[in-house]
Amino acid sequence: MRFDDPGFGNVDKADTPVSATKKIRTFSDLPQSEFIFKDPGVNDYAERWGAASVNSVRYFLIGMIAVCTAAYSTHYAIKVSTEQKAERILVEFNGVTGEYKKPVKLDVLTATDAMVKFGLGRWAEWVFTIDPKLSYNYLQDADAMAKGRARGQFGDYRYTTEIIRHIKENKRLVFAKALAVDILTPGVVVVHLETKELDGNGALMESTNYRVRLDYTINPPTEAAVVLRNPIGLEVNGFTYERLAK
Repeated sequence: MRFDDPGFGNVDKADTPVSATKKIRTFSDLPQSEFIFKDPGVNDYAERWGAASVNSVRYFLIGMIAVCTAAYSTHYAIKVSTEQKAERILVEFNGVTGEYKKPVKLDVLTATDAMVKFGLGRWAEWVFTIDPKLSYNYLQDADAMAKGRARGQFGDYRYTTEIIRHIKENKRLVFAKALAVDILTPGVVVVHLETKELDGNGALMESTNYRVRLDYTINPPTEAAVVLRNPIGLEVNGFTYERLAK
């Protein structure tokens, strides 16, 4: 091109490569956004509506995540509480020497019908036995298993039969034996009991039969002393009896 060409001095600087790269482009410069971004009213509406839509979706997702998390936590807690059992550990301490014995795991026993019958039959035998050498321990063990209204019923029985007075006077000796234990429904048994009263020489004076109804629950023990006396945790909640005619 000649220097005296008329069009030489009219070159558009915006079309030069250097100026094109230096020019700052914005969203309003894009063809597809020419109307939206150049109109202030439309631009403001779009920003407000878009922000509200994004926030609503965000809150919805957060809410769904929270609900799912709560549901899973509840399910896991129920599953853990029903499937897992706490292990009871007994550690004996010697207060004189200051030594600890080896920890012993206390296994939780699953109560069978045979265990329930044995435990409640023995409880009835403890209550109806009159023996100066055995009755004190029997009554203490029976009282430890009595809960709720059975404690009052057991107290009424001791008052009515004057068993403490007979033990102190040492004039009566009564042996009790459970002949059969029937489970009527879970939590209720009937003990068929026989007592034999002996005189001072050991001769039989009287034989009596009783029907003893016991309401019970099972509460696994946590103390070693209770485990030895009542391994499955039987608790007597109701105690009634009747003397059968001969």
